[in-house]
Amino acid sequence: MKAALLVRKGHVDLQEFPEEKIKTPDEALVQLDALSICRTDLEIIHGPTPTKKMPIVIGHEGSGTILEVGENVDHVKPGDHVLIDPNSYDLTCPTCRKGLTNLCPNGGLLGRDGDGVFREKFATHARNFFRIPDSIPVPIRPMIQQLSTTVHALNQIRIEPGHSVLVLGLGVTGLLLVQLAKLKGAYVVGTSTLPGKLELGRKLGMDAAIDRAKVELVPSVMALTERRGVDIAIETSGLPQLQRMAVETLAPGGTLLQFGVSGEETSYSLTDAYLRELIFKASRSSQPRDFVEAIELVGQGKIDLEYLVSGVVPFDHVAAAIELSRDRVKILKIVMLLNT
Repeated sequence: MKAALLVRKGHVDLQEFPEEKIKTPDEALVQLDALSICRTDLEIIHGPTPTKKMPIVIGHEGSGTILEVGENVDHVKPGDHVLIDPNSYDLTCPTCRKGLTNLCPNGGLLGRDGDGVFREKFATHARNFFRIPDSIPVPIRPMIQQLSTTVHALNQIRIEPGHSVLVLGLGVTGLLLVQLAKLKGAYVVGTSTLPGKLELGRKLGMDAAIDRAKVELVPSVMALTERRGVDIAIETSGLPQLQRMAVETLAPGGTLLQFGVSGEETSYSLTDAYLRELIFKASRSSQPRDFVEAIELVGQGKIDLEYLVSGVVPFDHVAAAIELSRDRVKILKIVMLLNT
């Protein structure tokens, strides 16, 4: 079968790869039909994110159709359309026993810690497959994986109707967080330096938009909130300067939800946090229940993923798709279809 392998930093090859087979009674085999490229993939291919081996099959966002199941598998069957959870976890460590499978010290991510899903067929433990309704279009199915991470993030904090929420950065995750916050009844403010992203945010329900290329963020937020500040600030870039501004926009008792990561260090005034009783919360990856919720939201038409699709190409054009995805200004998601 064909698979996209990272053979060295910055170089991906579409190569013949050993045919995938079920190895245990708890596994299932899927025929991939759609794959999408994430910023994490680009960090693995071109950036500083290391892999546990090289060459390695890349990719962690994929969907497909079940071909075969092991004798112990009963929640999916051949013919089912499924989404792949790319997270591995052991279920036996103290962290997993607390339900924190996304933080398993022995876990990992497909395409980084083990061969990923950018291939024609894929087999793994059946608990990593979640059924998808036939009504969800094939090109948007793999992107539900990224939605699951934003669902997980908002499940870490409390948003009530009437709360004010500031989303810093309107990339893929920022725009998903805008939609999710609106579903909870929040007044949502988004900020970016890209007019196109601000306009898209408005179309997705954003109540106010702040163009940081034209105005200063903190005074603008204070003006919108009658000098009080926002109840919740969600930082999606991981950039220290935006993290610090996010804290400055918070109202007394406010919450910073740190979603983005960049590897750069930042600092906050703990005295300021003490005086305003601020809450700091971070979010990492997703758990099985978040996949269930994300699929339901898309299946019920409550979350729009169609806007994310910047282009659709055949899997054979994986190298070109990766290059297109590096354009942060014009591109949100490139989807690759198999068997087209």
